[in-house]
Amino acid sequence: MNTTPSDSQLLYCIFSEEQEFCLPNASPLCNKVITLQLDADNHNSTLKYKDNTGITLDNFANYGTVSGLYWLWKNTDSPYIGFSLANTVLDITGEELEDFIQSSSDIYILKPQACNCPLQENYRSLYYGYDFRMLLSILKKYNPAYYTYAKEKWLAENYFFDPTCIIKKELLHRFCTWLFPILEYCHRHIPQKHSKHQNRFLEHLSYYLFMLYIKYHEDKLTVKHAEKTIALEPISPAPAPSLTFDSLTGYIQYLLNEGNVEAAFKHLSENKELNEAQSLFPIFEQYNRERRYYKTTLFEKTHCLNKLLTESQQIPKSKKRTPTVLIFEWNSITHKESITAFEALGFECHTYKTPYNSWTYDEDFLDQVNRHLDLNSFDMVFSVNYFAMVAEACYTHETPYIAWCYDSPTYIGDLRYLKYPTNHVFLFDSIETDEYISRGCTNVHYMPLAVNVERLDNIVCTPEDIAKYQASISFVGALYDTKLTQAVNYLTDYQKAYLNALVDNQLNLYGYDLFANILSNNFMEWLSQPDFNKAVQSEWEKNKLSSDTPSTGSLSILLNKMVTNRERLLLITMLSKHWDFKLYSTGTNEVFNNVIQCGTVEYYQEMPKVFRNSRINLNVTFRSIRTGIPQRCLDIMGSHGLLLTNYQKDFEEHFKDQENLLIYHSIEEAYDKVKFYLDHETERKRIEDNGYETVRKHFNYPEVLKKILHISNLDKLLK
Repeated sequence: MNTTPSDSQLLYCIFSEEQEFCLPNASPLCNKVITLQLDADNHNSTLKYKDNTGITLDNFANYGTVSGLYWLWKNTDSPYIGFSLANTVLDITGEELEDFIQSSSDIYILKPQACNCPLQENYRSLYYGYDFRMLLSILKKYNPAYYTYAKEKWLAENYFFDPTCIIKKELLHRFCTWLFPILEYCHRHIPQKHSKHQNRFLEHLSYYLFMLYIKYHEDKLTVKHAEKTIALEPISPAPAPSLTFDSLTGYIQYLLNEGNVEAAFKHLSENKELNEAQSLFPIFEQYNRERRYYKTTLFEKTHCLNKLLTESQQIPKSKKRTPTVLIFEWNSITHKESITAFEALGFECHTYKTPYNSWTYDEDFLDQVNRHLDLNSFDMVFSVNYFAMVAEACYTHETPYIAWCYDSPTYIGDLRYLKYPTNHVFLFDSIETDEYISRGCTNVHYMPLAVNVERLDNIVCTPEDIAKYQASISFVGALYDTKLTQAVNYLTDYQKAYLNALVDNQLNLYGYDLFANILSNNFMEWLSQPDFNKAVQSEWEKNKLSSDTPSTGSLSILLNKMVTNRERLLLITMLSKHWDFKLYSTGTNEVFNNVIQCGTVEYYQEMPKVFRNSRINLNVTFRSIRTGIPQRCLDIMGSHGLLLTNYQKDFEEHFKDQENLLIYHSIEEAYDKVKFYLDHETERKRIEDNGYETVRKHFNYPEVLKKILHISNLDKLLK
């Protein structure tokens, strides 16, 4: 038999707005109910008991349902208080409730759930116009400790819970003492908007402040979790009589005069069967775009619906303007090529410097991007590689975002940002693309990289350049030395032999990632040893020697570095014994007795001269790129050089061995092909010419960008 605590022990309140609910009679929580109703003039709130007696809270309407929380704080003596801000009650039995109260726990609340969207978007979806950065900026000034916690921990977790709970009066008092001064501060500093819903941002802000407060103090609280809640069933009002278009617009105009844009749009949607009503939807769609952030909406400029309707019908069609693109720049080698290509396609290009490592939630970077998009009307945004905060800002502004990635693996971070419908992300590795698609990221596409053939064609080689750069074989690139080579010395002989065997086996495998099928959390625990861990971690954090067990991803990249390093050393050493070999790199090695070491080479002007004046140009792909065609390969062929490369699966779709490039599947095959084609100049020149023509036709920047725009449904931006 269920037991119910007496009213003196528990007061449970349900705060709802202008709506009646059927209460779940079986629940032990509904022994006393208070509901909240807002007055029509939106100047005060009225708390109503079940018997319709009530109390008025003057000048409290902006707090919405939180007005009831304020009243509870000031007027309730019960030691435990239950309340709902989400039209739900906890699904618990009388026995569970009695056990909770007898245990003297602090709070009984729904178990936290992982949210399916980032916190800012979750907040924005509930409240128009003011995103979560406003809360962060207020906390930064008012409660810096909570701000630091929110930014460094809570935002990263993306855990949320229904603000429905039973809470000890002492804890409620501490929370409200903290909460309402913050809300009053917000109310003083944020201007009123035309929308009633927007003017009640304090109500929605309170939900997140409540979550933040509980999470911040969680270690000091005794928390009991309910597994689920019961949704309250609203009592549906009688259906409204059918309207004519004139009466519909008249009622919508009345709602707009009352500052209730949301109710106006809801009423319009319920009567969309009227053919004339379709003319009103574009006006509300325009408002929906303008209401974000601090912009003045058309409803705030013109309150007359008929005038808005007339003006929207009289606006002449504007002439086609030059499309604009915002390009985020960092120290990538291809951002200049992107700008040139967009300009060639008729775009007006604007650029913005961005930090390279902003892959996760970064409040400052997000704020900069948001404000930049606030002040401009870009047709699209573009970046080399993908940035989560650019994706977040573009989604909020409904602006298409194209990210063309030239690193593999591509660091994406939280997939919830990646799945935004405004994103169009292009990867040059087909297997990596397929993996993201299999995880539900349908806006990720395969697209090879490109090269600016026109720029390369205009580079002139002087006799001095020819003498300086000519060689039988050249290689431009890093050697990929890694600290893992020294780190393995901290392992046992068996562990060291095992890792070296893995590297040796991967060295002879092309088109298959051995490490992905072997590395696991259990494997990392098996290797874990403080000195080994510190040496591995120092590869990523130079000033932090962490003894934590490395991640599988970190070790995989370092193992791939070892494989790439060994392959490059083997090939360079072997080939340099038989032919003149020039190396352009920051690194060196003691085994390079016959190598002509030339240091680094500048990308835009000098490197094409190396490729053009070398009879064979070597590519040894960084093994983390599993199937993709590296940028170096296209640069070589676009510069009219002959490419000798290791096998990569994606070559099969676009090229053919010994027709427009040379592919090796082993060290021995690389040697044989170098020997043959250095001895057969006509055949060498034929393949070199074919490679150039293939890249000029199919991998030239403007042509590839056209494909990207087509896949992104942005063809309309082209001339």
